[in-house]
Amino acid sequence: MTETLGLGASDAEPRWVGFRRHQIMLALAVLASLCGFLLGGASPGFLVLAAAAAAMVVPLPSGDTVATLLGTAVRYATRSHWSTLHALVADETVTLRHRSAVTFTPSVLDHVGRLDLSGRDRDVVAALTEVAHTMAATSAGGHLALVVEVADHETTTFLCTKDRPSLPGWRTGGGAPLRTSSLPIRVVRERWRYVATADGYLMVARLRGFTPWTDRSPLAPLQLAGVPLTVALHCRVVPQLRAMRMMGRAVHRLGSDATAVTALGFRRSARADVDLARVRAREERVAGGKALLQLAVYVVVDGPTLAAVRRRWDVIRRACRENGLDVATGVGRQAQWFRWALPGGLEW
Repeated sequence: MTETLGLGASDAEPRWVGFRRHQIMLALAVLASLCGFLLGGASPGFLVLAAAAAAMVVPLPSGDTVATLLGTAVRYATRSHWSTLHALVADETVTLRHRSAVTFTPSVLDHVGRLDLSGRDRDVVAALTEVAHTMAATSAGGHLALVVEVADHETTTFLCTKDRPSLPGWRTGGGAPLRTSSLPIRVVRERWRYVATADGYLMVARLRGFTPWTDRSPLAPLQLAGVPLTVALHCRVVPQLRAMRMMGRAVHRLGSDATAVTALGFRRSARADVDLARVRAREERVAGGKALLQLAVYVVVDGPTLAAVRRRWDVIRRACRENGLDVATGVGRQAQWFRWALPGGLEW
């Protein structure tokens, strides 16, 4: 679905008139507290409540608000920081278990030379598109993960699906991505900004946004940063009937926002008009039989020492800033994001 529309801004967090739901609720709490105090029927404590609610709405440079960061800190402080991951490799399949279990079959791309020079890049994309369309035609949809491991001397591309599709140029038996240990049980200790294991240290980030409407590949700067890393692109394939309902609701929501903004006397921005046009075009393509994908991109940086991980992360963060990529560091959620980055969609 990216041939003519391109990739736009992230819409992972539901918004109304450009604001997140908790921001709207807190703003309403501020107005209610101020009205109660000004009308004379409330104590001065309502002013303190209004100030606290207003402080919670303030956005932070990380992309969170004070309210979301406080909620993350509370959950981090009250849960156990130790967890275990069980891995079972049987024949060509891999089973991962934490609270739930997922089974997937990894396939490795036979990558010889530059795919764009031989034209194989288009063949690979066309094959993956056909896999997505096949999943979308089912009643349950599906999940696939494209994991790229960038090492010092080689790059390995994995395709992880529940059932291995018959694709030319892909082979099995190449191992499993993000599984540096051969032990069946992996103990993970979560810290505020990283994850510690017996193999070393890990830091997980998530791609939150990028410069939209560009002809460049948005993930190319990550692979060309010059440091070892793993890029995990997770795709949830939405079933066709549900995708049509989702796109109908999305068009209705953006259209309602446009009506509300106009009714309040505000000018509609050009970006809002473009977003509405993009969603309408996407609805037409889904109605025409195209697969609707929900995407998430995780970047995993590992190293033998914490200092090495931090040095590599500084290089990646600099490359992201120079190329218009917005990454979230996932403070207080490193263990959860590491499980989400694993192939198979564990808890994703």
